[in-house]
Amino acid sequence: MSTGRWHQDITRTQWLVLAGTTLGWGLDGFAGSLYVLVLGPAMNELLPNSGIDTDGAAIGFYGGLTVALFLVGWATGGILFGILADYFGRTRVLSVGILTYAVFSALAVFAETWWQLGILRFIAGLGSGVEAPVGAALIAESWRNRFRARAGGVMMAGYAAGFFVAAAAYALLGDHGWRAMMLLAGIPALVVWFIRRYVPEPPEIGAHLQARKE
Repeated sequence: MSTGRWHQDITRTQWLVLAGTTLGWGLDGFAGSLYVLVLGPAMNELLPNSGIDTDGAAIGFYGGLTVALFLVGWATGGILFGILADYFGRTRVLSVGILTYAVFSALAVFAETWWQLGILRFIAGLGSGVEAPVGAALIAESWRNRFRARAGGVMMAGYAAGFFVAAAAYALLGDHGWRAMMLLAGIPALVVWFIRRYVPEPPEIGAHLQARKE
């Protein structure tokens, strides 16, 4: 029976895990949403450099290809990082994935052609795929109480929050151009410091990693 003091049933570690996974997923949504907002201006600049006329059909087609490459990377990264997390630990692999999508999203500032941007978006997608499987695993393994589903819901809501933050950033800073916006997509890299410092491995995963070392 509930005592009404729900917060007493939640440990500091559980709060830290929730904060780390929600921030990571939210900033994933932030970086991905920024790209959608700047896709048109980016294609307008990059297609002529690629020898392609910038008519509406071309912008839609090649812009759509870069989005498709990101989604293929996302699906591949979800499987890949999910497997790696079982061998090397949740927080370590989550950190590597976040760094991957943050760095390769920001590297889009150096793209000169649509296909260079497409390659960068594919690699960013690989890293982006880490959040859903590994973040969800961290929540499930750390929140071993009646609030587990709520914690998972909070984490998933982070992605939507990231979209609103991206929209606000674009409204305030969009005049600086699409490259400046993509540089902002590197902000999720800062979450890695928080995760590596404050988010522990679930006990059974930590024990497994220790046993492998021995």
